[in-house]
This record gives sequence, C-alpha cells and structure tokens, in this order.
Amino acid sequence: MIRRYVEGQRTIYANPFGYLLVGTAVGIAVQTVFNFQEKITATTQMATPSSPTQLDFANRFNDLISQNVLYVTIGVLVPLALLLRLLFRRSGYNVAEFLVFALYTLGHLALLSVVLIPLSMLLPASPVILVSVNLMVAVTYTVYAAHGFFPGGAVFTALKAAVAFIVAYGAFMATITAAVLAYVMVVLAPAGTSRPWDLVTAIDYDVPGVVEQLLDEGVDPNSTLERTALHAAAENGNREIVELLLGRGADVNRQDAVGRLPLN
Repeated sequence: MIRRYVEGQRTIYANPFGYLLVGTAVGIAVQTVFNFQEKITATTQMATPSSPTQLDFANRFNDLISQNVLYVTIGVLVPLALLLRLLFRRSGYNVAEFLVFALYTLGHLALLSVVLIPLSMLLPASPVILVSVNLMVAVTYTVYAAHGFFPGGAVFTALKAAVAFIVAYGAFMATITAAVLAYVMVVLAPAGTSRPWDLVTAIDYDVPGVVEQLLDEGVDPNSTLERTALHAAAENGNREIVELLLGRGADVNRQDAVGRLPLN
C-alpha cells in the first residue's frame, strides 16, 4: 500500500499524515477506555520513588506523555525517516518518500493499539516488560512494512529496518531523558527533591510499597501529624493499606487532632 501511494496511486488511500492522526486518536480512545494510564501510574509506583516530589514529577511526566501521544510519535518520525534514507540510500526513494513510509508505518502501529493496549493490561506492572514488549512489536511491524516497500534481500532489509527504528526510538528517548534531567536539576533539585516520605503522606499518595517499606523500617503506625495513618487510609478508602496497618498494630481507638476515630 505504501509503495503504491509513493508510486502515485493516491486517490484510493488516505493522506499519510491524516492517517497518523486518525491512528493516534484511536490509540488515545483505547487508552481511555481501558484506563491504561492507571497501568502506567502503577508501573511508576513500582520504582518506589525516594520522595513525594519525585513521585509527583514521575506522575506529571507520564500524564504529559499520555496526553501528547501525537508529539511523541512525531519525535520518532523524523529520525526514523532520516535513518531509513541513510540505510536504504540505493532504493531510489527521496526523503519525502521515506517520510511517507514512516508516517504510514507509525499510523499502523497507532491503530494496532486497539489490540496491544488490552494485551498490555494483562502484563505485570513492570517498566522493563511494558517497554520491551511494545518496542518488540514496533520493530517487528516496521520490518514487515519495510519488506514490502524496499527492494533487496529479506534479511538485510529486516536488519536495516530494525536498526533504523531502534536507533530512532533510542535517539528520541535520549532527548527526552536529557530534557527530564535538565528539569530535575534546574527545577526540582532546588525545590527539595530529598524531602523524605512520612507514613501519612505515602498513604495520601496511595503508594502501598512505600507504606510497607516505612513500616519495615520501624515507623510507628500510630504516629500522628493531624491524623494517624489509619485515618488517612480510611479516608482514602484504601482497604489494602488499612489491613496492612492493622496487621502492624495500628490502634483503631487513636483519635486525630479533632477527636475523630479512624473508622468512623
């Protein structure tokens, strides 16, 4: 299909950039239907950030990425087209035609989210697993598309297409990482990223891993700021943390600053 579009048979096919827009819109809709963002949030929490500020930043960053999927895709698009031009320079295609290939390929990948996101919901909340599976699918499809588009042997075409996508993705992620590190150094570090967790704050942020870690370190489950940890867990409706605190000796009769009991 991509080859036919490049060869001039364009009246029966969608504009490549419009196709990418539609695919991205479908992907965002599927993410919303399956609450995929909650999966990403759970994956972030698995890392057990060392401070509330770090978790705040990680959550904001994930929200930013999920709300700007199109811009993320475009971030991979340009380096992918340029790398394909470099690796397949003898194919006879120009830069604009490589860009068409990249647009259609990424558009197809966006549409594949209809299947991939429901499957990703079944995977463990592990950053390594989620990234690895999605990257493997993207590389596999890019190789498949390249096989039907570029002339030459199947093995060399597959290798060059795989290298192009992986390097383009790596270049984009390196750019994002550099921007994140700059933000951390300039904005978060002066604001006090080392502010430690306390039990009530960890419960309010709904991070069970941090709560359990603090209890393992000997933090008193009945320690009180204006309310106890049990008050916070009950107010947030987090049964898992309530049961964890009760199992660690939290007092159901301990009052908060205004005299309320935790389970009232």
